[in-house]
Amino acid sequence: MLSKNWLKWKHGSMRYSPAVKTRLSPPDLTVKRLAAVAQVDPSELMRYAGNTAVMYRSARKQWDGKKHRVIRPMNKKFKKMSKRLHKFFQRQPWWHGAAHGSICHRSCFTSAARHVGQRHVFTRDVENCFPSITTDALYRQLLLLRFKPDVADLLAKLMTCDGTIPQGCPTSTDAVNLFFAGLDQRLASTAAAMGAQYSRVVDDVVVSAKDKDAGQIVINRVEHEFERLGLKTNLKKKQTDGYRGPHQKRHVHGLDISSKRGVQISRQCKEKALAVAQSYLDSCKSATPLSLESIAAKRERAMGYMQHLRQGTGSTFRQLDQKVKAGDRAVQAKLRRVGVTCRKNRWWIIRGPQDRITKAARNIVREVARQWHATKYSTPSSSP
Repeated sequence: MLSKNWLKWKHGSMRYSPAVKTRLSPPDLTVKRLAAVAQVDPSELMRYAGNTAVMYRSARKQWDGKKHRVIRPMNKKFKKMSKRLHKFFQRQPWWHGAAHGSICHRSCFTSAARHVGQRHVFTRDVENCFPSITTDALYRQLLLLRFKPDVADLLAKLMTCDGTIPQGCPTSTDAVNLFFAGLDQRLASTAAAMGAQYSRVVDDVVVSAKDKDAGQIVINRVEHEFERLGLKTNLKKKQTDGYRGPHQKRHVHGLDISSKRGVQISRQCKEKALAVAQSYLDSCKSATPLSLESIAAKRERAMGYMQHLRQGTGSTFRQLDQKVKAGDRAVQAKLRRVGVTCRKNRWWIIRGPQDRITKAARNIVREVARQWHATKYSTPSSSP
C-alpha cells in the first residue's frame, strides 16, 4: 500500500514532500522513494525512464561566449519533475569534498580558495564532457557507489537522453558529479599523499602544489583516470592553460589566485561588469515604455555580475551596486511623474508571482510598461 504522504502528494494537499528533505545513503535509496520525490507514480516514473525522448524538446545550438553548445531543453512538465529530483540530490551526502560544481554551498570560489598560495597550478578539462558520458558508463559508476541495480538503472536512464547526458537539464550536473564521485576519492587521496591540493568543478580539474614534481605526478594520474573512464583530455586547454608557475598569473576557473590575500576577480571581468552596469544606468536615464523590458534584462545581467563579484576580494561590487541603484531611482522618478506605481517599486521583475487565474508567472515590467504607455498617450477628458 502507498503511504499517507504519497496519497497527500497525489491529491495535492502537501506542498513539500518529506522525502525531499531526507538524507539517505546510496544503498537506502529505492524506486518508491524516488517516485515520491518526483511526485509521480512509481510505474509512471519507470515509463518515463524507458522513453526519455518525450521529456525533451528538439536540440538547439546556444552560444556561451566561447563556443556553440548543443542544448536539449526539457518540456515544462518534466522540467518541474527534474527540478524536484535535483533538490533532493543536493541534500544528499553523496558528494566528495573535492567536488564544487553545482553542489549546495559550494562554487568555483570555494574550489579556487583551496589553491590560494600554491606556487604550481595544473588544470585539465574533459573534451565534450556531457556527450562523452553514456548511459551504460553512468550505470556502472552508480553501481560502484553502492546504488541498488534497479535504482542505478532508473537514475542512469532518467539523467540521459539518446544515450548521453544532455545539456540544459537540471539533473545533468548531478549526473556528472555522480559519474566522477569515485574519481574524486582516488585523486584526492593521491593528492593528499603527495602534499598537493585537488578540486573539481563539473569537468574542470585543478591540481596545485608547492613542489612541481608532486603536482606533475598527480596531474598525470588525472589524465590516466580520464582515459580509464573513456574520456579525452582537452589538449587545446592543456597547451594554453595547463600549467602556471610561480612567476606567472595563476588563474583557476577564471579567478586570480596569485595573491595570498585570497581569491580575486580578474581585471577583464571587472571591466566587463562595470561596462554592463554603466550601460544599464545610461539606458535608465533615457527610458521609455517601449525600452523598459530590455532595460530590465540589462539589470538582470548586471545583478548576475554583482552576485559573482561579491564573492571575491578586492572586487568592484560597491561601484556596481551604486550604478544599479542610481538606474533604479532614475526609472522610479519617471514612473512617479506619470503616476504609475508598482509593488515595492520593483518595476524590473520579469518572472513575478504566479497569476491566480492563468497560473502563469506575471511579467511585472511588461505590465508597468503598458500602464506607462497608456498614461503617456492617453487624451485628457474634456471638462463640462
